[in-house]
Amino acid sequence: MEKSVLRNKMRAIQRALPPEERKHIDDAICAHVCSSEAYRKAAIVFAYAGIDWEIDTTPLLTQILRDGKRLLLPRVQEKPRMDAVEIQSFCELTRDIYGIPSPASELPAVDPASIDLALIPCVAASRELYRLGQGGGYYDGFLAAYRGVSFLLARQCAVLPMLPLEKHDQRCTALVTEKGFFCP
Repeated sequence: MEKSVLRNKMRAIQRALPPEERKHIDDAICAHVCSSEAYRKAAIVFAYAGIDWEIDTTPLLTQILRDGKRLLLPRVQEKPRMDAVEIQSFCELTRDIYGIPSPASELPAVDPASIDLALIPCVAASRELYRLGQGGGYYDGFLAAYRGVSFLLARQCAVLPMLPLEKHDQRCTALVTEKGFFCP
């Protein structure tokens, strides 16, 4: 219950941001990711398509493709499993059961072991590099099996000193906000 209340509070805070401020923040986060050594070295990047109040990753996804990197996006399977699927164009996306732009069902999944950099969404993040997600467990399942570099993307207003944690919650490698990187 504590996580549910916190999710609602953090969503409301981010929805209340003026659109121009949200765009400025999101663009800064994307710029920090693209300027990182991990991004420059990565050939295969797993990312996500932000919707509604989430970080708008469209410019970042466009840059990944423009830079000639392989772009993988999540495709939800049976709960709590999701696949990493390569796309070469936004035309290959359809809306999944949650309304999120996702790779079409006929596209093949890619082995997560081949991913060089994973960009992970959250409702809130902690300085300890944990995330509060939407509650489906999809990303915790992915992160439990993934051994590469993972950047947790969050607006500074969604970074808290601590989050309520459960046994299955997974830690990321670094936190990226509009202010830059945090790696304890």
